[in-house]
Amino acid sequence: MALHATIIKLEEDTYLSNALISAYLKLGLATNAHRVFAGLSCPDVVSYTAMISGFAKLNREYEAVKFFFKMRSSGIEPNEYSFVAMLTACIRLSELELGFQLHALAIKIGCSKCTFVSNAIMGLYVKHGCLDLVLELFDEMSQRDIVSWNTVIAGVVKELMYERAFELFRDMQRIDGFRVDQFTLSTLLAASTRDSAFIQGREIHAHALKTGFEVNLSVINALIVFYTKCGSVKDVVALFVRHAFKGYVKLSKQVHGFILKFGFGSNDCIEAALLDMCTSQMKAISLFCLMQSEETMVVDEVALAAVLGVCGTLGFHALGEQLHGPALKTGFLSDTGVGNAIVSMYSKCGNIEDAIKVFNIMPTHDIVSWNGLMAGHLLHRQGDEALACVVEDGKGWCTAGFSYLSLNYFSL
Repeated sequence: MALHATIIKLEEDTYLSNALISAYLKLGLATNAHRVFAGLSCPDVVSYTAMISGFAKLNREYEAVKFFFKMRSSGIEPNEYSFVAMLTACIRLSELELGFQLHALAIKIGCSKCTFVSNAIMGLYVKHGCLDLVLELFDEMSQRDIVSWNTVIAGVVKELMYERAFELFRDMQRIDGFRVDQFTLSTLLAASTRDSAFIQGREIHAHALKTGFEVNLSVINALIVFYTKCGSVKDVVALFVRHAFKGYVKLSKQVHGFILKFGFGSNDCIEAALLDMCTSQMKAISLFCLMQSEETMVVDEVALAAVLGVCGTLGFHALGEQLHGPALKTGFLSDTGVGNAIVSMYSKCGNIEDAIKVFNIMPTHDIVSWNGLMAGHLLHRQGDEALACVVEDGKGWCTAGFSYLSLNYFSL
């Protein structure tokens, strides 16, 4: 504000005013920026572009569009930066029709030849699924950059044309000699995941290693999703071991990926039926223990509930008890999924007393909560208590067939 006061004392200087407008907008002070703009007797294309770009970035896209039309009505032609700012606003507003008009205007005044203007136009068309227009514009470009290639690759992946995406990847290196970036690799790994193209995904992983992008967070996460969905446990473990201690990876994606992929969910019947897959369960536990030793790692409700479920299946009472403490401390016990996992873990480990205590302090219960507690009573041959659970459960929930089947089984 002191700088603003100093500038006011000077004669009008459009260059300084434009710099002040940009500074205010970067700080989110749109009112101050507008005041400076309104004080200009002859705002130029830079003044208008700063307002258009700044308001668009502040999620005030409609005001940005108004500034563009005001600029046009004042006889000032937009420059390439004006077009990019407006096209960004169009993307956020899903204004395809206005995007068509901007494209036509860019061609008319010669701005369409600018690479980053063409990239912005392609970005708008990709969002709206206009792949033919994207490919046509891409082919017409005299100069392309990494953003051009990434945009067209993302467009064909969005339209499920996975083979074409890999063709473009090869063309990108052969024709223009561009070095891929993390966005290219993550997009192609997503294509490999959806197309179950394991060999192609491995090729992308090799490229990530070669170019040094395997340490990039978005690439690591894309690799984890790819290998998890392809069922390659050893590759996920290898990734975690290589990168876990660098603080790159959030555990829930690995552990939950393992547990979902191999069937170790919160469903008691599935867990019991898959006891023979102990090796994979142990790997999930090992990953969790690795993560716990590194303070920068993040454990969320999903990861905690998943590992507690495995602890119950394997009878790891001590580890489950250790996890109960952090769940209380972090407030995760208020999450029904975590509470259910703790109740189920204690029940399966033969500690019905603690299972009851946790159940009683849970803020909400669902069908899984009641079934977990009832299973614990049945394991201890407490048929009356189990029956009471079914009665209470039935008051507010459509009691699952599991409850009745379990009671019938233990009454034999």
